[in-house]
Amino acid sequence: MATPDGHFSFESLNLAAARASALGAAEVAGLALDAVMDADAAAGLLAHLRQCVTDHASHSFTGPLPFLSQSATFETTLTPLPDRSGRVVRLLAAARDVTECNLLEVQLRQAQKLEAVGQLTGGVAHDFNNLLQVVLSGLTLMEQIEDPGRRAKLADNVRRAAQRGGELTKRLLTVARRQSLRPERIELDRWLQDGAGALLRQALRGDIRAELRLPPGLPAIEADPAELELALLNLAVNARDAMPNVGTLTVSAEPVHAYAITDPDGLDGDFLRLSVTDTGTGMTEEVQARVFEPFFTTKGVGQGTGLGLAQVYGFARQSGGSVRLHSAPGQGTTVGLLLPVTTRAVAEAPAPASTPGVQAPSGAAILVCEDDDDVAALVVDMLAQLGHAPTRVTTAAAALGALADGRAVDLLFTDVLMPGGMDGLALARGAARRRPGLPVLLTTGYTGGGAAAVPLGLPMLRKPYRIDDLAQALQRALA
Repeated sequence: MATPDGHFSFESLNLAAARASALGAAEVAGLALDAVMDADAAAGLLAHLRQCVTDHASHSFTGPLPFLSQSATFETTLTPLPDRSGRVVRLLAAARDVTECNLLEVQLRQAQKLEAVGQLTGGVAHDFNNLLQVVLSGLTLMEQIEDPGRRAKLADNVRRAAQRGGELTKRLLTVARRQSLRPERIELDRWLQDGAGALLRQALRGDIRAELRLPPGLPAIEADPAELELALLNLAVNARDAMPNVGTLTVSAEPVHAYAITDPDGLDGDFLRLSVTDTGTGMTEEVQARVFEPFFTTKGVGQGTGLGLAQVYGFARQSGGSVRLHSAPGQGTTVGLLLPVTTRAVAEAPAPASTPGVQAPSGAAILVCEDDDDVAALVVDMLAQLGHAPTRVTTAAAALGALADGRAVDLLFTDVLMPGGMDGLALARGAARRRPGLPVLLTTGYTGGGAAAVPLGLPMLRKPYRIDDLAQALQRALA
């Protein structure tokens, strides 16, 4: 019952509600809500009841019904029952116990997560085991072979395997949206003409025609150009493989506006949709449902890693956009990247990068903070090879202690992820307080925290790196 002063009381309970109630149906009838439940519980339920009366419309909510003795979750619908004058005098409440259903949904989501983790782990293990096989076999043979030519060939194989491992890790970080991006203002038509378009055509076969359909006046976007290029190449390779016999690949773009209330990913604002369309075999609904999963592939063994579209999706989401997929069997596929439009002004041209092989000025006293013994040994050897004087510590606290004891240090070289409760970024801040102006060079193999280094204005050297990469990074940091 609903009274004019905004109070509610029970009129009747059906048998199911009476059995579940702490009170019998006869005892509950006529009692006010706050008479059979505490004030906090009554306040929550009263809010739903008053909303239904105010709106003169059905109102649904999910949660416990505190006047029942059992602890359960109910999906409840309130329906207003007006009198002849139109005033709501009664409310009909229909409640359905959804406790078990909710539990099953939680269990299903957990099972899906475990399946995804299993698939991801299996794919990573497969690819890295192949790379490690090349490395271990190559090193073993190098110990037994004396011919310089064969040893050099084996060394090249090992080096390529290590580089492929680095690229695989980079893709995995992009899939996990932990890659440290360097977004820039990109004018798409100019960017494609300056080299990305030619690279795109090189990824196709001679029997596939590439078309660019870019209308004039497209707005500039904000994205990492290297990751955008990789995403575009991944889309081109997938389109090429979907067109086994002749076809057309079309790259087009158009500005779109997304509204958070209707967008499936909650995007809001102005975006540029960069679409790659092929005339290939298309995808079934089952394939479309899984196409962005890491290591999912419809290609044969050895023909793909299954990370291409996962990288595209991870890059788009981390860039503040998303991906749209339209496909049907026999009707081709369109994959559209939604990337945010930027109002950033055109930046000045960057200074030319150092040429490979150029070393930093030698003789610098470098404090190396690295907890991994094997990595530290190689880093110290490379720094010595470059003519520097390295000193290694294993924790950030030890590095701060070394900076406080007055020893000569020309540069701090530290990993980002460190044990002991203080990471490389905190160490860099502490070093700035103890030694103002001391150059700091960060390194990391996990770039999830790397983006935080950008506000600090610190250079970042990403693992794995070669001695030439280290020399260039040192040159920039010491400058």
